[in-house]
Amino acid sequence: MQDFRAATREIKSNLDVRRLMFVVVNIMLPGGVVAIADCLSHDGYPDAVSWLPRHILLIAGLVFFIVGSVVAVVLGRCHFGMVINGSKLAKVRTGNVVFHGLNWLGVTTNFVMLAGLAAGAGLGLALLSIGWTTLAWIGALAVVVLLPLVLRVKHLNANDLVKRLAGHWQHAELPSRVREEHVQMSLDATNADVAVIVTMATALFAGFLAAMANLGGVKDSHILPVAPATFRLWAVPVLSAYLTGFLLLSARMIARLRVALAQHSATLADLRNEPDNPWRFNPLERTFLLFLITNALAALGLAMLLWTGLGGRVAALSAAALLAAGCIWYPTTLTRAAPAPAGSLPPPPPGPPTPSSS
Repeated sequence: MQDFRAATREIKSNLDVRRLMFVVVNIMLPGGVVAIADCLSHDGYPDAVSWLPRHILLIAGLVFFIVGSVVAVVLGRCHFGMVINGSKLAKVRTGNVVFHGLNWLGVTTNFVMLAGLAAGAGLGLALLSIGWTTLAWIGALAVVVLLPLVLRVKHLNANDLVKRLAGHWQHAELPSRVREEHVQMSLDATNADVAVIVTMATALFAGFLAAMANLGGVKDSHILPVAPATFRLWAVPVLSAYLTGFLLLSARMIARLRVALAQHSATLADLRNEPDNPWRFNPLERTFLLFLITNALAALGLAMLLWTGLGGRVAALSAAALLAAGCIWYPTTLTRAAPAPAGSLPPPPPGPPTPSSS
């Protein structure tokens, strides 16, 4: 029980930090974009601060790159702790440790990808601001690709440490009350993750929309890496493309968390001997309604992306198609993840989430 409770506390601590890192990224991005738009849409700065509009792209880009990279490393450290303590829970409860590869569709992996998008965009913006256009594209793509590899390295390191520590973890039959507390904690943490993702996705959209509303007023007097007229034309499509990708990844995380909610709910129902079918899709369920918010915002981002070049009709139809696809994909994901029905393959025994589910 001592090992079990200690591992449970460590997992909760890592989940709390992971959630805060998502908040950090989603506060930094819209704040920085709004700062760029506000700064460039005004002129007449005093000589003492005339450096600010000239270097605002460089400053914002460096902030995005540094914060995004650090967040990705912190998330890797959180994943390291969750893999170790998840394995510890499994050893205490079952007597065995099963090693899993990194789940590239997991929540932490998506978090790292979002942080990588922020860091890559920041590095690209910083290099672009000093006129290194080709190097900006190469650097941005390199950061987006390489940062998720940090997570894979931490995952392998965690599995190596588990192999050395597993012999020191004791196995015993645990009271159902203790197991129920752990599952309830996992359920609460998953619900909190969903709420934070939707809240911060909404804040991100609002910040980007406010910035796009000001970018049309960029003054010709500012010295930019591209002509101010070109900046005014392409700023909205570029931000819309980034916003759409960011929101789609957020929506995928919500769908993945819905699967985790079903797993934890099924385990809790089994411990309490209560009939429940958490795998059943309900269009009025809370998680799906929250998913709809994020999916609808992603559809609006796609519409703003396409409107500039293809017109309002194509933009509206594309947004409607994306919204409909999300409404179909969500229950399909839930159905595919559901355990096999009785009479076919037996479902796996209930237990704490595996390290790969994080």
